[in-house]
Amino acid sequence: MSSRLSPLQFLDMGSEQLTSNVSSAPQCPHPQSINLKNYGISFFPTLNSYRQRMAAWRFKELDFASLCPSDAPLQKYVVPVVAFFRKHLLPNHGDYTIASHEGTKNDSWDLVRIHRERDHKTKLFALLLFVPPRSDMLGRIARRPGVTSQQPDFLLVTDEHHVCIVQQIDLHLANDVQLVHYAASSGQTSLRNLLNFLLFQHSSYKFTALPWSRNVQGALNLPSGLDKPISRSPHAYRHQDYDRYTVQRSLPDLLSLLESKEKEVQRIFSNPVRPGTSFRVTVDAFAKEQGVWRCPFPTPPIPAQTHSYVSRGHRERLALVDSILDECTTTTFVVTDVVQHKPNTFSQVFFGFLRDPDGRESPLVCLKLFLDAAIPAKRDVLLDDFDEFPPRLRLRSLHDSDDLAHREESAYDRLKGYQGTMLPHCYGFHRFRLDGRFSAYGALLEIIHGPSLGDSRPSEWSIALQEDLVIHLRECLRALLYAGVDQGDFHGGQILLPGGRDGRPVEALVLIDFAFAVQRRGDEQQHGIAATLLENGIFTLKYLLERLRLQPDVIGPHFDPRSLHVHEY
Repeated sequence: MSSRLSPLQFLDMGSEQLTSNVSSAPQCPHPQSINLKNYGISFFPTLNSYRQRMAAWRFKELDFASLCPSDAPLQKYVVPVVAFFRKHLLPNHGDYTIASHEGTKNDSWDLVRIHRERDHKTKLFALLLFVPPRSDMLGRIARRPGVTSQQPDFLLVTDEHHVCIVQQIDLHLANDVQLVHYAASSGQTSLRNLLNFLLFQHSSYKFTALPWSRNVQGALNLPSGLDKPISRSPHAYRHQDYDRYTVQRSLPDLLSLLESKEKEVQRIFSNPVRPGTSFRVTVDAFAKEQGVWRCPFPTPPIPAQTHSYVSRGHRERLALVDSILDECTTTTFVVTDVVQHKPNTFSQVFFGFLRDPDGRESPLVCLKLFLDAAIPAKRDVLLDDFDEFPPRLRLRSLHDSDDLAHREESAYDRLKGYQGTMLPHCYGFHRFRLDGRFSAYGALLEIIHGPSLGDSRPSEWSIALQEDLVIHLRECLRALLYAGVDQGDFHGGQILLPGGRDGRPVEALVLIDFAFAVQRRGDEQQHGIAATLLENGIFTLKYLLERLRLQPDVIGPHFDPRSLHVHEY
């Protein structure tokens, strides 16, 4: 009989589920007469890094044999863990074999050998000693010098409740040891996890779960070193009008692109958008014309504490905005305020209202417009790429409007449960046309009234409010990461403080700007594997708090990478 489980569920099963004998002492005991100097063990990867790698398997389900607490340790732990490691974590990159030997009745222990086979050579990788509860673990080793004389890479002693891992031991001359011990309860230090963790230590190939590199591919079919553009378009500043593969390899094409972009910027901003300007809106054009990015992995429920923070300060949607967009295929957006409208910015921002054909006018909303020509293109950086990098690594600083809109739209969809609290309400992504001047995709968003965190002085707040801010920001990040959104470019202007009750400087926090938020699409790793996010958010938020002059004892351990849950990787 088998059970359908994720590898993480299988590996996390601990002593509470897999053994029926009584619990042992709270640590790895040894006789008082053995006075040992313990130097610990330096693992690579570390246990935290191992946990991160295995977290990528949390959504993948496999068949595992159903086992009982009364089954032999070899069957409960060693056989299934080694089988999983060989099949899924080390395919075609090495081999491990198992040999088992059970001790005599007087010894009351089971001895399991795991050999590593590489290049047709066999090496004793690990000795596993399963001993009775409350055993004198190191004392048994001392009385059996033949165990350590076999020179395994690792010696693991366990009574199924606690685990003692030994890498080196000298009980005769130096009286020193390299060991660590863990409680084998369910979770990261279960016995199954520790066995799998040891197998990672000396494998030449280590599963990492990092996203695969995906370079643009193509063929020029033309000689290199041409002094003219290979394919010139009058609208080459738009990403759909130039071929990225070609521009990575043809300097004339890059120069042509930059020239076209500069001319278009001059044309657009010679007659900029002003209050009173009306855009023609094609409703939901972005999804219809470009499609949307969706992640195949589910969003796990967030912890209760996280929910209590990110649900603060609820704000209602604007019903008339929804009504106009639901009932019209085209409508009009009238600009009332120009918030940001200039070249070399990733978005143009306007406040205004919708007006439908019947003359109904909505409350004010925010238009975030992704205008290709205005998106920064750092000429010096792009030209230096041709001197410093191979073609596949060029143009990394060149962004296009559709990708920015795709990431923003995807983030608002993944985080839709937090719109109106942690996020502004989003009223969709549409095409905005200014006849004779330009056409671009944009998002209609709730206007958030209040200062940004960057314009505030949280270091002057009471310590209690500062600590609440730190926890609140960490819980906001947790909600993002649970949804698979890693916002790695946080700055003070992206965190808004709409105000709170009773004169508090901050009750709710509102996060904005997700055009560069890293997100999974499900094709970054093998099928069913959740590729590891970049983890930039936890570092940039901590750095932001430090720049805002919050003290280390206020920030505390909340942004330590070890605080990451499995669903945050």
